[in-house]
Amino acid sequence: TTEDCIECALCRPGQYKTSASKEACSVCPINTFNSKSGSSSFADCTSCGSGGITTGPGKTKESDCTCPVETYPIVSSTGVPDCKTCPIGARCSDQACALNTADFKCGSTRIQGTWQLDNVTKEQRLQSCDTGYSKVTTVSGSSQFSHDAQQCKKCDSNYEYILDPNSHTCQPCPNGLSCHGNDVYEVKVPGSSFSVDGAVL
Repeated sequence: TTEDCIECALCRPGQYKTSASKEACSVCPINTFNSKSGSSSFADCTSCGSGGITTGPGKTKESDCTCPVETYPIVSSTGVPDCKTCPIGARCSDQACALNTADFKCGSTRIQGTWQLDNVTKEQRLQSCDTGYSKVTTVSGSSQFSHDAQQCKKCDSNYEYILDPNSHTCQPCPNGLSCHGNDVYEVKVPGSSFSVDGAVL
């Protein structure tokens, strides 16, 4: 009968229909979004990428998904950005990730090193470090690349030296030399000489 008919109202973006009742629209849960109007399934609530968060439920667009502090967004295979842990060398003192900024800065200071987008993984990779720094891309005791461990580690300006920042590590200053944390050093004992043997003096 006419009295038995129910006029269904379309659910708004950020919602989906849960039953045939007139008012039964549920909001998409936190950390999801739905840009469609008239959704009839929970499946229309699209999850934010891995690690992505929202400020609450019922969000309506992908840009409502953000990455928490200490992470930065990378493009995933689904098109929804995933959140990647910020490498050590890009972490700011307030725990923010400099890779979230267009010029890779913590405040007004650019982070150390040259970073470049990896076309395959869509992650930021540390390419090189300036003089006086050691390029670190592994965890201690391992030769396996670690995205999270990437950093330009500053050598001690009084007690260490480094000959090549991109292939060597910081070395302790030998007795008889005065070191400055880079590839510059002076011989303290007259008549003494030092020669380069690989990464060391």
